[in-house]
Amino acid sequence: MLSPLLIVSTDEARKVLVITVEGPFVDPRHAETLQTVLPTVPEDFGLLVDLSWVDTFSEASLAALCGVARDASASGVGLTIVCSGTDRRAELVLAGLDRHASVAASIEHALPMRGRAA
Repeated sequence: MLSPLLIVSTDEARKVLVITVEGPFVDPRHAETLQTVLPTVPEDFGLLVDLSWVDTFSEASLAALCGVARDASASGVGLTIVCSGTDRRAELVLAGLDRHASVAASIEHALPMRGRAA
């Protein structure tokens, strides 16, 4: 099974850690990889996960992603999920991800959310 590519960057000015995910996101272990990042997010930073380049989700990976969002919230990490595709973003919302994290259509929309959450 193919794994997604994860690209991690830090925006010091906006105090956000950005992870861009590209490719299939179908195995729940893919979300578990995101889980390992939570303890490394600096205390005054938020975590932004850009799923705009994901071409496939599975029910299991969406459930695992919701688990990551719940854990982020419980640990005090402000998590914002970005997904530019309307259909893909609808999948995230239907899975209940928006109950645990902010969901935005673009990074430009996500950054003001991050500012209000801080």
